[in-house]
Amino acid sequence: MAYVDIRVHYRSNVYAIPAVDTDRFSYMDLLTAVCDRALTAVDTSANVLIRIATSINHSTEVFFVESDADVMKMFNGNFGEHHIDVFLTTSGAPPVASHLGQPSQPPQQPIDVSDDEIEVEHNGSEDGSEDWAEKGGYCEGGYCGEGEDEVYGFTDDSNEDGTYVEHENEEGDGDIDDEHDGDFGDGDDYIFDELSDYQSNSSELKTSSGSEDEDFQVDPNKFMRGKKPVEDDARKVSFWVGRVFVSVDAFREKLREYVIQEGFDIVRVKNERTRVTVKCAGEGCRWRIHAAPTPESGTFVVRTLHDEHSCIRSTKNKNATSSWIAKKFASRIKNNPELKLSGMRNELLEEYGVEVHPMRLYRAKRKCMDAIEGNHGECYGKFPAYADVVRYHNPGSLLKLQCERLHMTSNPSFKNFFVCLEAMKTGFINGCRPFLGLDGCHLKGPYGGVLLGAVALDGNHKLFPVAWAVVDGETKENWRFFLYHLHIVLGDDSLNRPYTFMTDRQKGVIEAISEHFPEANQRHCCRHLYNNFKARFPGILLRDHFWDAARACNREEFNESMDAMKRIDTAAYNWLMTIPVSQWSRHAFDPRVKNDSLTNNMSESFNQWVGELRCKPVLTMIDTIRCRLMSRTHKRYQKGSGWTNEITPAIMGKLDSIKQKSRTCLTMFTGGDEYEVIDGNRRHVVRLGRWDCDCRAWYISGIPCKHAIACITFQRANMASYCHDYFSKTVYLRAHGGRIHPIPAENRWIEFAQSDHDPVMPPPLRRLPGRPKINRRRQPDEGAPSTHRIRSSTVKCKNCLQYGHNKRSCQRAPVQRKTTGKARRGTGGVGPSQEPMTQASVNQDSGICSSNASGSVFGRGMGIEGRGSACDGGDGGIGRGKGKGSAGDGVIGRGRGNGRVGSGGPGCIGLGRGRGREGGNGMPGGNATGMVGRSDNGRARGRARGRARGRARGRARGSGVEWAWL
Repeated sequence: MAYVDIRVHYRSNVYAIPAVDTDRFSYMDLLTAVCDRALTAVDTSANVLIRIATSINHSTEVFFVESDADVMKMFNGNFGEHHIDVFLTTSGAPPVASHLGQPSQPPQQPIDVSDDEIEVEHNGSEDGSEDWAEKGGYCEGGYCGEGEDEVYGFTDDSNEDGTYVEHENEEGDGDIDDEHDGDFGDGDDYIFDELSDYQSNSSELKTSSGSEDEDFQVDPNKFMRGKKPVEDDARKVSFWVGRVFVSVDAFREKLREYVIQEGFDIVRVKNERTRVTVKCAGEGCRWRIHAAPTPESGTFVVRTLHDEHSCIRSTKNKNATSSWIAKKFASRIKNNPELKLSGMRNELLEEYGVEVHPMRLYRAKRKCMDAIEGNHGECYGKFPAYADVVRYHNPGSLLKLQCERLHMTSNPSFKNFFVCLEAMKTGFINGCRPFLGLDGCHLKGPYGGVLLGAVALDGNHKLFPVAWAVVDGETKENWRFFLYHLHIVLGDDSLNRPYTFMTDRQKGVIEAISEHFPEANQRHCCRHLYNNFKARFPGILLRDHFWDAARACNREEFNESMDAMKRIDTAAYNWLMTIPVSQWSRHAFDPRVKNDSLTNNMSESFNQWVGELRCKPVLTMIDTIRCRLMSRTHKRYQKGSGWTNEITPAIMGKLDSIKQKSRTCLTMFTGGDEYEVIDGNRRHVVRLGRWDCDCRAWYISGIPCKHAIACITFQRANMASYCHDYFSKTVYLRAHGGRIHPIPAENRWIEFAQSDHDPVMPPPLRRLPGRPKINRRRQPDEGAPSTHRIRSSTVKCKNCLQYGHNKRSCQRAPVQRKTTGKARRGTGGVGPSQEPMTQASVNQDSGICSSNASGSVFGRGMGIEGRGSACDGGDGGIGRGKGKGSAGDGVIGRGRGNGRVGSGGPGCIGLGRGRGREGGNGMPGGNATGMVGRSDNGRARGRARGRARGRARGRARGSGVEWAWL
């Protein structure tokens, strides 16, 4: 089943027959519909010849529709079209306006049907005709239709004779008698506001003032007396019988709003393009609504409504889908892309009373971001058209797309994309120093990738991106791709402008530079170099000597720092000297470059500049970079044109800082342009006429050093005149004088396509295990960034034993160290008992008293300490006190024994055993009748083996024999 609109052209007017069923529409239906719409002012009872002509789509063939076969030919010839144009001609039609007794109607005008909703009044026509309810259309309490399942006024029923009977549709509009044609008319008629090629301009829609048929036209808006519904401040949606919507989609949208507003769920009994029946999902609730299109215009109207609820309102609603939420938050997320899901959830609960699962909120925000920024996967197919349109509007720019076919039968997949705009290329060549920083940063989208960049510095020490590329990884092959096209753009100008590249020694970049720029100089970022140096040779002194050697501007200072390093660690000296000095020490830099940078901070700053763009689709990121540069280049040119100094503001600020440092220098003028400057315990020779100082800082950087500034100040000359031309205002304006031209909207890119391209597919999706990493990997000694103030250095980490952070935020490896047992006190037991909390007892029969305390140490802390109570033995008895503490394997423990010797009767023996502080034997106890010797009070040292590591201290006190086991 297919539906199509028929547009009838008759005497400079256009009439619409909407939603025609091509399977059931006959020639008589066409003739009836044409007469009802276009010939309402013609007396068809007279002898009137009516002819209907049409054409086949994309053809000049015109034929007359005179039978059902011609109607089928018309539909088949225009299959797939949304509308068909037919042309009506009549002959012998007499005017009939005079006998109606009514004044002539004004010419028909197009009707604006752009509003989503039209409210139809039910109080009858304005000219005194009967109400629609009296015509069988509306009645009290609802709609007087035969049944809700009838569509467009057709049914499969027939009368007893087998002839077809046309029933009334749901609105009750059956066939209208001829007697009502003059005053009732067709309330849904409207003039179609879109013309085919048959009528070339909109002026032909209006009937000319001289047309004799003006008097016979009936205003099609006569019975469309609806008004646009006005929602209250609370945006409350309501339904009533007869409310009209322009389409089924508009009805469904309002129904969703209403269901969410009222807080109940629904069951869709019928949900088709021709009818929608919905009831409440609550058990026993009788709420129900039914809507269907009108047969004439196809607009949707509410036919029946039972607007009473017996269910309970719920805060969870399935109709609050992610698409609905995305529509509600589209503008807010566009203005604030950082809007959190918790904020969205709270707003939905406060404004709509709906609780939504976080995953649904995530999908809604993802849809909003895709609508604003574009889809990650779909953007790759737009690269060929984007490259063509940028090249067209920016001649001389180089945009290179590299693809690869994973299979012979598959479309090409994205691999690399290189961009260099003409304005940035000419600006670098004419206004920047030949110094480029190369680096890459990883993209954070689902397809990954790396953004490679070549960044320079302008005369004001600001970033100047020259070229950038998106590649699938930071490999040697991709660096070759990037530098190959960069060489095409810049050319080989090594004789006049020797290029210098600053890198972080990443994989493949050094070999790629040597391959495509063999005459260029290379520098290594000293920050990355020192991290590698520190991993092998840590220490504060070595760190200071490394940076002193890197900052040395002359050979003498360099040798002094390296000799000091060699005296501390020869291996560190040898490792550092294996790297060419010209790649990391200032004194060996090429002076023609006029750049003394030791680190690749400009590339790191560029990565930070595009930081928030790395999560966006690749094409969005690249075009945003273009837009930013387009705006910033022009702003810098305008701002630079207003400068009054000869050199850039950044260099003027640097000269002022150097001037302050030069106040401690003693200047002695020797005649001509020569000076001798004493800086502390060093002497320097300055020749202003040759722009030379034997410290060589001026010679390398192009900016006067403090010794030269002291001489210039002594001479009362202008400091700016002694700076290199790279820092002048003229050269700066040359760098930013180019223009990056804008490009049109995406829907017009196809106009500038130079050739047909195969669809470009996204690269293979490489999904790594675990949650995607957002933050970059930090160095072992690099603390995590924090917005809070720096912690006090008194905070000590228990993991790495360093100051400035705690164990929770520690980024370093734990330090292995000896752990000590934790002391625990206990009272010895009787005899062989090992219970730690029992009191010592005396056995008077045997005269033996024992107190034992022992224990094992696990983990850290002090060892077990056992205390044995001293006891007095009887005749011939022995008093014994024992203290035992366990310590770690192979660890020397320490024990203290401060015991007293028990007293005994005649014949008793007192034994004392101990080891002095020096490790010698203590004094042995004495033997005497009636007396007992006394042991040496002191510390005893020994070895003990336990189950844990650490120190154990055991204290034993007792009478008689005393041991201290460690």
